[in-house]
Amino acid sequence: MKLVVGLGNPGKEYQNTRHNVGFMVLDELAGQLNVSFKLNKKLKSELVKTKDLILAKPQTYMNLSGEAVRAVADYYEVKVESDLVLVYDDLDLKLGSFKLTFAKGPKEHNGVLSVKKHLGTDRFWHLRVGVDNRPTGWSQAGADYVLSPFTKDELDVLNQVIQKVVERILDFRF
Repeated sequence: MKLVVGLGNPGKEYQNTRHNVGFMVLDELAGQLNVSFKLNKKLKSELVKTKDLILAKPQTYMNLSGEAVRAVADYYEVKVESDLVLVYDDLDLKLGSFKLTFAKGPKEHNGVLSVKKHLGTDRFWHLRVGVDNRPTGWSQAGADYVLSPFTKDELDVLNQVIQKVVERILDFRF
């Protein structure tokens, strides 16, 4: 059983922000699979289980995501190194791009750091979705920028890359 976790923050105020790209990807994936998320309070996540996949959206807020990821991985006895894909926003990548890497994430991302801390490893698949669309000389702190909403034009670009990311997940052989 493969576990695909999308990182984000619960709540409408975060819905279309850069930090919620992981949730956006999983929502699209669930839509294509014609399944719906259900809240599991014990596992601190919204979950969907199909024949081959477990989809999880932690409901702990980004900086505590590791608590939920660990709970879900333990409950379903997931082999983290081979069966976990963590999907999240990455300021090191330009908007419209993505990278699938093993045991290699961004320089700084509190959600990923929380997951690494709670799992005791970074040896899992990282599906990093680019969200950086800052002009040269932009002075807003990265932590504030990722909590800002996408513009309509940016959402158009993002929706195209989300389709590619979902295809990659569905085609991915762990």
